[in-house]
Amino acid sequence: MGSTTANAGPSSGFNNIPAARGSSVEGSRQFLLRLSQFHANRGVPLPPFITGIPIPGYDPNNTPWSFLEPSSEPASFRLAGKDVNILRLFGAVIQHRAMMTSQPGATPRDIWPSITQNFDLPPELPQPVNGVLSTAQQLERIYGYLLQPMEATYNEMMRNMAMQRRAELARQQAGLNVTPIQRNGVSSSDGRPQSSSSNKMPLPSTNGDEATNNLKRKLEEDDGNPKHARQKTEPLDGPAPSVAGSVPLPTPQFKRPARRKIEYVPLAREVETYGGRDLAALEHEYVLSLRRPFRDINSWGLVEIDHLVLSLRSRMSTELSYALTTLNVLSILRARNSTSGFEVKEAPDLIDEVVDLIEDVAFEGYEDLADEEQDILTNRHLIRSVYETETEVFAGLQTDKQGFLNLHADGLKQRPGNVVRCAVNVLKNLAFIPDNVEHLAKNERMLDVLLRLCVLKKPPESSTFAPASRALNMSDLIDLRKDILGFVGAVAPAVVLGSISSPMTCRIARRFWQLSASYLTDPTDSVSPSLYLHSHRIPFNSPRATRPPSNAELALDAFTSLTRLDQNRRVFRQVISGDAMFTLFSSLLRRLPLVDVDFQLVSRETWLAYVERVLMAMYSIAFFSPTAVKKRIVEDRALGYRTVMLRVLERMFLSGSPDARQYYAVATRRAVETVKLIDDVEADPAVGGEENEDQSGVGDKLAFGVGYGEFGDNAEEHGLGMFCVNRDVLLTMLSTTEVCSDEVMFKELESLVRIESNMDPAFVEEVPAQVL
Repeated sequence: MGSTTANAGPSSGFNNIPAARGSSVEGSRQFLLRLSQFHANRGVPLPPFITGIPIPGYDPNNTPWSFLEPSSEPASFRLAGKDVNILRLFGAVIQHRAMMTSQPGATPRDIWPSITQNFDLPPELPQPVNGVLSTAQQLERIYGYLLQPMEATYNEMMRNMAMQRRAELARQQAGLNVTPIQRNGVSSSDGRPQSSSSNKMPLPSTNGDEATNNLKRKLEEDDGNPKHARQKTEPLDGPAPSVAGSVPLPTPQFKRPARRKIEYVPLAREVETYGGRDLAALEHEYVLSLRRPFRDINSWGLVEIDHLVLSLRSRMSTELSYALTTLNVLSILRARNSTSGFEVKEAPDLIDEVVDLIEDVAFEGYEDLADEEQDILTNRHLIRSVYETETEVFAGLQTDKQGFLNLHADGLKQRPGNVVRCAVNVLKNLAFIPDNVEHLAKNERMLDVLLRLCVLKKPPESSTFAPASRALNMSDLIDLRKDILGFVGAVAPAVVLGSISSPMTCRIARRFWQLSASYLTDPTDSVSPSLYLHSHRIPFNSPRATRPPSNAELALDAFTSLTRLDQNRRVFRQVISGDAMFTLFSSLLRRLPLVDVDFQLVSRETWLAYVERVLMAMYSIAFFSPTAVKKRIVEDRALGYRTVMLRVLERMFLSGSPDARQYYAVATRRAVETVKLIDDVEADPAVGGEENEDQSGVGDKLAFGVGYGEFGDNAEEHGLGMFCVNRDVLLTMLSTTEVCSDEVMFKELESLVRIESNMDPAFVEEVPAQVL
């Protein structure tokens, strides 16, 4: 028995672990718990996504397990784009090792190609990991770090237990042989047994260790040399002679196995039929009867646009439902093998009726008054207020809240908020058709009504903000603001704002600024890319890490498109206050990459496009912001404008090979132009400064678009020398091939290093202190 246990091999004893047997879910859970505790005791706690067990000492920023890619499945990791379950991996290794013993000449490494085929892994990794390209080698390496140490410790424990059982068995066998048969001597005088001590056999020694060692040595010699093994003796034919007065042999004591109580729980049979009828089929048919049938597109037949216009004008509940449903279907239809769809230029009255419907239902004929500039409420603040309101006690029983339908007073009809949202959805779908962009962009009244829906007001009897439209509640407003921002982003490239003297134009500019700033000035999201992923608990190697914040991207797309034209920039300069410009500019500056992890994320196209939009938005604000705002941006020590922009330019200009620098060409050009806009106004007020502003407050730079540098003017660039204390870095940038081949960029960067002689000496002395 002892030799069988000892020769079982390193993996046979480990098969007793529940994970190796795959006995139950509880066994697998116990195995993961033991694995987590084992590595925690070693001082290298496992990540929670491996075992599902959080370890207090685990630090995700300083862990040796960073080479493991997390998986969406529990107790798994990803390798070569596939999920590998550690329980299945361990069972496969044990099985292949057992099969390898029957194959002569096989080595332990021969099992790994077969194991990779079991998990449907490719033979080679998409990208080498630490110089390893073979999937089998990488899987063997992961197994050696993750499961091999615990397996070796368990096998060592099993060998020690086998030796203890052999020693215990040897003691039991020694206890059977050392008790002698005492033969009682017969006295010659009286024939009775003598009790003298001379006739007694000596008792065995009580030194257990010495006897055990001698017996173990004897057993090892017998096992090693078969000639010395004890030969079997045949029993005698006759009965053994009985010895009078012999002492019976002691019965060996064996440990009984622990008693186990087995309980059987009867399984209840699910009743699927009643009276011979299938209940599941009856329930399925009942649900289908309650479901409203889906109308096929052919069921609409020939749609008359004039009839839809009349249905919208009637304001009847059934007619509105039919008209809005039909328009929603028409707005998402696309021609076969083409991106064109329903063209609104063929039905000019239809769009006007939809806008009238939105205005009548949402505002009930109230005039639009000029709203004053107020504090910007971020989108996160609105969501939090809705959550706090809806989680109050008996919040669902309140029927007098704004935007809810009172059945007793209004009767059976559609909720006004649903009508407004459906009509806005129609306009948004039509805006994504390229043929409709120009026509919709010319309708300034439509843009004014849609942006009016996004306005918040503060009722006198309440301390919280509410939608300006009485037909909307806060949940409707959050969804509408996002839809309207997408609509503006779609038509913004063709939007040209009117004259500054028009109140409608001023309202559009102010409300659009507040709408876009509510998504871009949120302090939680106004951080660098790596901090954004860290704050939202998104792993860097997960698929979600490749996507920038969607709301910020939507707002940046709309903002950069609408502020692209000089006419629109002139309107924003007159309408928006300097504090609002500085707040938005500082929020955009904090979104730029700073550390190495940020630039690793920016190496992906999605994040690079996001950074380019941020730089374009900063360029637009710097373009139309007044001189006081630019001075505030430069002199704000907490903002660190010089340091951040220099860091961005340094990493993008000096990012290694020329191909890598070409990857950042658009971003670097936009960053240099942004820095130059801030620096030009400080250095030379005659170029777009306050001294050369006309009556409207707009200087020459706004009058000549992006400036004289792009129209063949080879005049010398003037500047304040913003980066004069960082000449070494700027000179290295100037020596790159990309800058030397671009004459305009070379002059702009060179002016950022040079300090003009006509500058105030006192200001020049303060420059190093401000930068450092």
